[in-house]
Amino acid sequence: MFRRPRPPRPPFPPVGLFGFLNPMFQKILGEANQAFETGDYTNAAERYTRLAERAIIRGRSRAGNWMIKAGQANVLAGQTEPGLQQIFKGLGMLRNEGRLRDFRRYSWRTIDLFNSHGLQKEAGKVMEWMQGVSPEMTIPMNDHVNYEGQASFHQKLPSKCPSCGAPVHPETVDWVENGQAACAYCGILLPEG
Repeated sequence: MFRRPRPPRPPFPPVGLFGFLNPMFQKILGEANQAFETGDYTNAAERYTRLAERAIIRGRSRAGNWMIKAGQANVLAGQTEPGLQQIFKGLGMLRNEGRLRDFRRYSWRTIDLFNSHGLQKEAGKVMEWMQGVSPEMTIPMNDHVNYEGQASFHQKLPSKCPSCGAPVHPETVDWVENGQAACAYCGILLPEG
């Protein structure tokens, strides 16, 4: 019996200016963000890891972001060593892609997150790793001095991304040239909040 070959799958359509999210990715990301926000860090880590690994295979730019979130969730769930390795891998991906602004932002956001949860030892390990990889980036970041921080005063941001449910913070969104913010996790342009 002869079967016709299946036609190739079309590429995933881009969402916003920065990325992609097909319905499967969007569903997993929404579940991961929800689990992280409710403190179900084990479940969040599993989903962020799945997203990151699939994004790496497909050569997508958000793989580093999701790998860092997976690491943060693992550390908060008590899986310190695997979590730190994921954070270092994700930060390395950002650095290798030339996304130094994101490298710095995610590094400091991770350090702040761990300090706020009483995980000073883990925050110190991230700082040590940063100093070893990029000593020029270990000066604490002041988000309100750079142009992205200034742009955040022009657009009132929603508390959560309407597409993937990720929490929105002025220091973690991607700012585009016209001063509009895009979600750091799914890439859609955020509406006025």
